[in-house]
Amino acid sequence: MSRSYANPDVLSFYQQLPFNYFGDTNAAAAAIRDTNMIQYYPVLPPLLTKGIRVLDVGSGAGWFVNGVNYHYARHGSSASGVDFNAVAVKQAREIASHLGVQSTFVESDLFAFQTSEPFALVTSFGVLHHTDNCIAGLRHLLRDLVGEGGYAFIGLYHRYGRKPFLDYFDDLKKSGMGKEDLQREFMELRSGSGDKIHDLSWFYDQVLHPHETQHTLEEMLPVLHAEGMELVATSINRFEAFDSEEDLIEREKSYYALALQRLKDKIYFPGFFLFFARKTGRT
Repeated sequence: MSRSYANPDVLSFYQQLPFNYFGDTNAAAAAIRDTNMIQYYPVLPPLLTKGIRVLDVGSGAGWFVNGVNYHYARHGSSASGVDFNAVAVKQAREIASHLGVQSTFVESDLFAFQTSEPFALVTSFGVLHHTDNCIAGLRHLLRDLVGEGGYAFIGLYHRYGRKPFLDYFDDLKKSGMGKEDLQREFMELRSGSGDKIHDLSWFYDQVLHPHETQHTLEEMLPVLHAEGMELVATSINRFEAFDSEEDLIEREKSYYALALQRLKDKIYFPGFFLFFARKTGRT
């Protein structure tokens, strides 16, 4: 791309404390070793057992890349990551070393990143909505990084599902609640990992973040279609088969009420959605 939409405030924020960052890299490696978190995304394991090349955009502290390389290398799959934050990249490499896996992490602005050989799967978990142009970032991934017949798996904040959480903490901030009390309130919603730095990284990311945007599947579908992508599955309906994209668009509107109920029940609900699409070349 000729222009970057990376947000400098976001980079500075994550350089202080990256998201999903552990105070103990041994604990971070153990978390990947002991639990294959990728299995909770049901569309991914069938692909990863086929020996494919994967790129994670905005790879952060490397949980996904290192998870792929630890749990799926025996199937011939390999993953690499790209992230703008040197602090996160450093820990990602350290965790790879602890796990004994060969993971490549490139420190780069995602808008500047190019490849001579597109990937069979490109993932991005909660990253594009922290740039100044989420749609431009998505187009770059789909157009330049996903190979023909390849897949994209993208996670973004949801416009309906995110609003109750943001409103709740915005009201607490306006009431004068300080950082320590805000963190206690957040931890009542989300149980901790036992690593204080890791828990703090989640609180910073969710409650104190300097910049984010929220989106809908309805907004993303025209972008997918224009870039020759076909929607395969989405978390909006728990990755189940769907009759039509219009049904999904109707269904996602219920996320607001769901988020309100989760908040009332003191259950953590970040208002996040994912979509899985295949490049068919048809527009």
